[in-house]
Amino acid sequence: MTGQDLRFSHITSEQGLSHNLVFDIKQDKFGFMWMGTKSGLCRYDGYSFKHFTTSSTNKSTLSEKSVYAIYPDKKGNIWLYIQGQGLNKMNLSTEKFTHYVASIDTTCTFKANEILKFKEDNNNVLWVCTNNGLYYYDDTNDKFINTLPGHINALSYPNDRVYDVFFDRDNKIWIFTENGIAQHDPKTNTVTPLSSLTNAPELNTQYRTNCIHFDDSRRIYFTSIANGIYSYDIDTGELKRFLNNISQITALYKRKNGYLYAYTSGDEKALLELDLKNGSIKVPKKYNLYNTRLYYTINYNEDTKGNLWITSNQGFHKIDSNGKLTKYAAS
Repeated sequence: MTGQDLRFSHITSEQGLSHNLVFDIKQDKFGFMWMGTKSGLCRYDGYSFKHFTTSSTNKSTLSEKSVYAIYPDKKGNIWLYIQGQGLNKMNLSTEKFTHYVASIDTTCTFKANEILKFKEDNNNVLWVCTNNGLYYYDDTNDKFINTLPGHINALSYPNDRVYDVFFDRDNKIWIFTENGIAQHDPKTNTVTPLSSLTNAPELNTQYRTNCIHFDDSRRIYFTSIANGIYSYDIDTGELKRFLNNISQITALYKRKNGYLYAYTSGDEKALLELDLKNGSIKVPKKYNLYNTRLYYTINYNEDTKGNLWITSNQGFHKIDSNGKLTKYAAS
């Protein structure tokens, strides 16, 4: 397969997009494409656009035009991160918006102005990772609750800036913050940093929080400011470190075929394909994607055909199910 096998359509404001600066794009369960732009929210049905923006006379519209992130939930809502403000919720049935912006409404239970990630748990409860803790949405009472205990200090909970969250089968919550990993037990209302669970005080130091992966085998992979990759087994408590000679690993992703991918922006500037079998890590293949260092995090997405897509500020690549690499970039 070559780059010529894919056909792309170029959609700009000339085709009806409200603004050429598009921050995010998502597809809902009905197949509509939603685009967050500098001038509001756009819905695209494959033929035409419908625009949603602000109105000084209608409080059921967007609170502000700059829609930075989009999350369609499983209950029929579209959640929007309004840059620098907070959240808006769009009801798909009524197309009306509800605002959760503390700077506008002092009674608002959502106190963050930066959204770092949306997640839904097995009960379809929405969780929001923010610069001011970890919130979940109480649908019945239409309010947000910061799940982290108020008495936690810097020794027990690394940082209020939460980048990601995972839920294990014991209903414990794994929180990934700017300065470390912590386990939150809702039953006991306690938070324990990974450094205490592993007796590894070096994990109290800052690590790259975008380099975290939680897989189905209940193992956490992450990188630190030191070289290499750490793995932590939730069931056994075993902490391992691999590839100590590899520096500046800036993105991790475990593929459905079992391989772990790690991008290093150091001297090698390579995407490493890692074999995790037999409790060790081997590097059977390296992909040289870029000739210069990236200053933006690369992102991964695996499609239904088993292709791995890698995006960055220098175009994007595809690795097919047979390991063949194809590059797509602007001419």
